[in-house]
Amino acid sequence: MSTDFTSFFSFAGSVVTANNLGGQGPVTLDPPYIQYEELMGLLPPDVVLRVENVSAYTPSFNDNGSMTTGVFFNGLSGEFGQINVLSDTEVSLQFSFLNKTDETPFVLDEFFFTWFDLDQNNNNFRQEKVILNMTFDEYFLNPQGTTVNVTYLPDNMIGFCSTVFGNTADNPTAPMDLTEEQVRHAPVVRASSKECSGAFTSTLIYLCSSYVRCILL
Repeated sequence: MSTDFTSFFSFAGSVVTANNLGGQGPVTLDPPYIQYEELMGLLPPDVVLRVENVSAYTPSFNDNGSMTTGVFFNGLSGEFGQINVLSDTEVSLQFSFLNKTDETPFVLDEFFFTWFDLDQNNNNFRQEKVILNMTFDEYFLNPQGTTVNVTYLPDNMIGFCSTVFGNTADNPTAPMDLTEEQVRHAPVVRASSKECSGAFTSTLIYLCSSYVRCILL
C-alpha cells in the first residue's frame, strides 16, 4: 500500500507497543525493536513506525556498569520519539513504515523526518551526530542560522553533527512550538520511501566518553 501525497506525522499522542531495541530492554519480553503506533498526522491509523538496530546497539550504563539504565529513556519523551545510545559508540537504525495487520511495507510518496536537539557538552565533548545515506530528496536547516555542521562523507553518505552546548534545560517540549534556538539544532530531510520500500537507515554516533545521551525524533 502507498500514499500519493506528502505525509506529515509526529509522535505526539503516539503509543509505544514494543520497547526492546536490540533485545536490551526495558521490556525484555517484547520483540527486539521499538514500535510506535497511532502516530499523529496524515498517516492512516493502521500504519506503524518500527525502529530496529542493524548494527550492534549499546545503551548507556550506570557508573559501575552493572545495569543498563539508558534503555529506560527509549520510546517517548513527551511529544518526541527518543533513543538512548552509549557515548563513544554508534548504532545504525532502520526506520520502517509498516501495515499493522500484515507487517508489509507501507510506502509513502514522500515524508519529512526531523532529528531534534543535536547538541553536546562543553569543550566539544559528547557531540551528537546523525549519518544518512543520501537517498533522500533534500535536507533543510534553519535559514536564519544553524548550529548543525554538515559533512559529506564517502559512499554517498552525509553527516549532521552538533557544534554547541546544550542540556535538558533547553530541550524542546513540543515539535510545533520550538524556540528559534531549538530550530537551529534540528536538521530535516524530505524523502520518499518509494526509493527504499518503506524503510530508511540512520546511524547515530556519540563522540565522547561514557555518558547518557539521547536523540529526539
